[in-house]
Formats: sequence, structure tokens, C-alpha cells
Amino acid sequence: MIKTMNGKASKMIVLFRVDASLPIGSGHLMRCLTLAGRLRAEGAAPHFACREQPGDLIGLIAAQGYPVHRLVGTTGAEPLAVGEAGEVLSHAHWLPVTQAEDAQEVADLVRSLGPVAWLVVDHYGLDRRWEARLRPLVGGLMVIDDLADRPHLCDLLLDHNLHTDMQTRYRQWVPPYCMLLLGPHYALLREEFVAARRLLQQRDGAVRRLLLFLGGADPGNATAKVLEALDPLELPVDVVVGRSNPHRARIEAICGERPHFHYHEQVENMAQLMLQADLSIGAAGTTSWERCCMELPSLLLIMADNQRANAQILTTAGVALSLGEASVVSPAQIRAAVRRLMDEPSLCRQMQKNAASICDGLGANRVAMALQPLWAKDGKPLGLRPVCMADAAQIWAWQRHPNTRRWARNPQVPEYEAHCRWLHERLQEGDGVFNIIMHDQQPAGVLRLHRLPGYQGRRYEVSIFLDPERYRLGIAAAALRLGRRLLPDAELLAAILEGNTASLALFESLGYVQQERGIFVQFPPNPSS
Repeated sequence: MIKTMNGKASKMIVLFRVDASLPIGSGHLMRCLTLAGRLRAEGAAPHFACREQPGDLIGLIAAQGYPVHRLVGTTGAEPLAVGEAGEVLSHAHWLPVTQAEDAQEVADLVRSLGPVAWLVVDHYGLDRRWEARLRPLVGGLMVIDDLADRPHLCDLLLDHNLHTDMQTRYRQWVPPYCMLLLGPHYALLREEFVAARRLLQQRDGAVRRLLLFLGGADPGNATAKVLEALDPLELPVDVVVGRSNPHRARIEAICGERPHFHYHEQVENMAQLMLQADLSIGAAGTTSWERCCMELPSLLLIMADNQRANAQILTTAGVALSLGEASVVSPAQIRAAVRRLMDEPSLCRQMQKNAASICDGLGANRVAMALQPLWAKDGKPLGLRPVCMADAAQIWAWQRHPNTRRWARNPQVPEYEAHCRWLHERLQEGDGVFNIIMHDQQPAGVLRLHRLPGYQGRRYEVSIFLDPERYRLGIAAAALRLGRRLLPDAELLAAILEGNTASLALFESLGYVQQERGIFVQFPPNPSS
């Protein structure tokens, strides 16, 4: 909330500049809708600025209750480069106007809306030139990107893909003060994936049911090619197409002629379909992280040039096998790859295990916290980021401190090698959320939320300890509040040793109530309150 001139509270306005169209597809828009949903749940007021064009999905945005501001200019841009099969060959001209014209329209909109706290731009056709015109008009500017091929003038940048050069990838493209949110743990997945992930049962590796989804548009109709490949196998296949798919009538007709093909259009239950599937055939784009969240092995088709690197990295990570360019691969090659996985259940099981630790589905919550951080008593921002193995030495140093060991269940300091093995196992199993507490973008402690068996996967045990140099700054209380924002519908449990009066006071101040001796629980807030 922000204060208006008359002192009344007003919702924080977040404006999304994003487009969907037949050549662009729907992925950019869908991930922005996911972030908008999380921000709205936390009390913000998201708006969308979208350009009118074939396949723009403006009606879908409005149907979800968001104000949509239509941008209508169509002059000044070079034509989009598209291949013979309809695949995009160039990202440079996805904007049907010049950047200056687009910036002027959006600037006029920003001024009409009043104070805009954040402008979020997800568009390959926009860069620093556009951002320089808008940045002085808003509280902060966030860019969603995955190309790292152009300069940005932004306060925060999100790239949710895996990259071999993750830490240096944007160094030359963003200002030094820009906060970077990098990797699949920041992927903007809908809340349904978090709920479905809790219901996952261990798959045995057998391929009994497939899921086919090649993005919202699929202008080259690779879906029909895959259906041709799968038809002789007679396996049940859930076939998902987007509302922007120009071939959806033909695909629906094919499915109507084959009892083992089940047609779905613009679904709201993708997580459920992934839960039921044993193998997916999909594009190497945003949906890759949905499949990783659901531990679903995949065969990948490259639908656009920006997906090539992602396909290679996912294959190297052992969570998928790449079939190459959708426009080139043959039905026989697709069918052979499926048959290989049908014959090698052990390979499917390994792909499931590898996927478990890559993406937990909480990315929208993490990004929303970055846009609305909490603050320490010294006025510096606080946040959470996922733990990685590079944090092993720092965590071990904190764990060795006498103040930390005094109230640990096991007062003995672990050997470093044993600590590293333990950390690696925790990260691989993906059974909970392991966070580094960040104070002014510097590591300040650990908040671990470990999922407990039973309770439909909704109860987590809380463990927290801080850098002793950062005591008495209110960091622990703020970190626990951030943990609640990360898992808004979970029951959070704290085991407090007798005599630990400081922890007892901390948890009781946050609404934890004693359930049994030494065990305190904070229940999720009532959504209607």
C-alpha cells in the first residue's frame, strides 16, 4: 500500500508492458499474468499495456479482472523475419512500431494512472532506449529477459532459465546497481503447480500416458507432426493447444478421430495433466520449468531460436532429451525417441530425480518479494534467495558459531565434508525450501522450511539462524514473515528448546501457538479475513 495526498491507503500500481501475438506466442504474457496474480494476492493493483495485433489475448487478460490498456499504433517497424514453417527467425522486430512511439504511448499511460510503483517489461523488441524514457516516470523498472543480447536500464532483471554463464551473463547489459534474479527457482509458475507438486507420488519410470503441448501458438503446426508420430503407439495422449493456435480446429479433428488422443484447449489444469503423465513432449521454453516442478521427463522440440540453448542445457542437466528443431525433425525420429524411453524406465526415473531440485514452483512468490521487500531496522532491504552448493562454506561457518550450536538439536559441530554431503542431499531431494536470508543483497543467515510427511504436504518445519554480526536488526522476524509469503497456505512449525526464551518470544510475536511441549505452529491466515 502507498499513501495518497489525502492520507488514505492506495494499492501499489504495477504496470506490465507485454505482448502476445501469433508469431510471438503467449509465453511472455502467461508468465506476466502469473506474477500479476501473486502481486494482486498481496494487495497490489496490476495493470497491463498490450499492443493490439492478431493473437494478442487481450480478452484473456480482461477476463481475469485486470485493467488492459490497448496500444494501437502500427507504423515504423521493419517486418518480422519468419521461416517457411512459420518459425521465428529474428527477435529484433517483434514490435510493430518504433521504440520511441511505443515509449510515448506508455509514458502517456503512466502519467494518467498516477504513481506507478513498478513498470515490468517483458518484450524482446524493447531495450535501454525505451527504458530510459520510462524509468524517470516510475518507482522502479523490472525487465524479464532470457536473451542477454541488448542493454537495459533497469533496477531488477529476471531470467528464469538455466545458463552455463549464469553469474556473468548480464554483467555488460545492466547497470551495476541492478538486482539479478537468475535461474528456474524464479520461474513464474502458477500456484496450481505448487499444490500439485505436493501430491506427487514416486513414478516407476514406465511410460503409460503422454502429454503434448508445444506452446500457445505453434504457427508451424508441429503438434500435427507429433500426433502422426504417436498414432501407431496407441498410448493415451493429452493434447493441449493454446487459444492462439491457428491450427486448433484441425488438431481437434485429428483427436476426434483417435480415441487415444484427448484434446484440451487453453487449459487451466496443466499441473493436473502433468501429474497424470509419465512423459511429456514439449517446447524448450517456459513450460520446461513447469515440467521440472512436476518432475516430468521430457522430449523437447525447439520452436524458436531462443530455445536452442535451453534445450541443450536441459539435456545436459539430465531432465530431458532434445529432438532438435521442430521444423526439421521427422515423425519417425519422434516415435523412435518415445519408444526408447518406453524401453528404458531407469532413464525416465533418473530424469525425474534430476528435475526435482531444479524448480520448486515458488518463483512468483520470490519475485513478488523482490518487488515488495521488507526492511531491517537499519533501513536496508531484506529478502530470500535459494541456497546453492556455493553457500556451503558460509553456512558451515554460521553453524559453527557457539550461539547457533547452543540451541541446535545436535550441539556437535559437523565436519565440513559431512556438512557438504548433507547440504547436497537436501538440495537434491527438493523436499522443502532452503533459503539464504539477504540483507542489502548480502548473505545474512539461513531460513529452512522442511516439508513434513502427511498433512497433504502443507506442514513445514522452520529452522532459522543468523550471521552473528547482524543480530538485533530485526532480521529474524522479517525473514520469518518472508517465509510466510513464500508459503502462504502452509502450516509452519517451530521446535523450540526449553530455555530458549529469545526464540520463544520471537515466534510467539509472529502468531505461533503452542501445540505440544516445545512445538509451536503458525497456521495460514484466513483468506477471507
